[in-house]
Amino acid sequence: MAHEIDSKFLLRAIEENENITISLTGTKKQMTYTSRFFDLDRSDRSIIIDLPTGVGETFEPLVKGDEINVYFQYSGFRFYFHSKVLGKVKYRLNESTKVPAYKIKLPTKLLDGERRNYFRVPTPHDKAVIVKFIVYPKGGEQVIIDEDHPESIPKVFEGTILDISAGGVAIKVDENMEEIKVGDKIDMRFRLRKEDFDELEISGVIRNERTYYNTESKIFGVEFLPERSVEFKRAINKISRYVIERQRELLT
Repeated sequence: MAHEIDSKFLLRAIEENENITISLTGTKKQMTYTSRFFDLDRSDRSIIIDLPTGVGETFEPLVKGDEINVYFQYSGFRFYFHSKVLGKVKYRLNESTKVPAYKIKLPTKLLDGERRNYFRVPTPHDKAVIVKFIVYPKGGEQVIIDEDHPESIPKVFEGTILDISAGGVAIKVDENMEEIKVGDKIDMRFRLRKEDFDELEISGVIRNERTYYNTESKIFGVEFLPERSVEFKRAINKISRYVIERQRELLT
């Protein structure tokens, strides 16, 4: 595997015989199959999987040479990878039982099954990452001011970062958020870990909004706004390191 973290996620999923979904690529026929991981064969860098079952009324069995995408979930993360069917084999489940199985090519990398450009990780529940931010209404250059003190400094909102990637964050806010809309720009300040000496400062735009389960809290999906500045580059580098560290923590 090209990436140590990716390799561990895949190996753990194989060891625990996680369920997988397979889609056939490179063909006009849209066919989907369900299966599960059986084992890893290091001798020829292949993965052994259970006999795939077609989804739907009509499907054709996979054959040697078929190009496929394999989707699986592990530790709350969704992944997929490109592979190829290497052929049918007999796999020994135990001392007395052999079952039909398939071999597929071990991938060189995993892709994010969330269909995002960046990999995201959840923040720890017991170590909340608090973010403070000011809001520029969509298309505006003036920030929201506290109505009770119109001459005061910009109104500062506070929320909790639920997950983060090098491309953006999901922020949960518990108070009434009627003032904030999709499309608004925000300037954020936060520490990824309480022991961090300095705060990260980064801007973003609100891309989506949803309700947090059955509560009045809102979750805002925020995309970072790229800037040609040393501060932005430093923030993204620190966030990227944090994402890798969190992946390691979730694997232990």
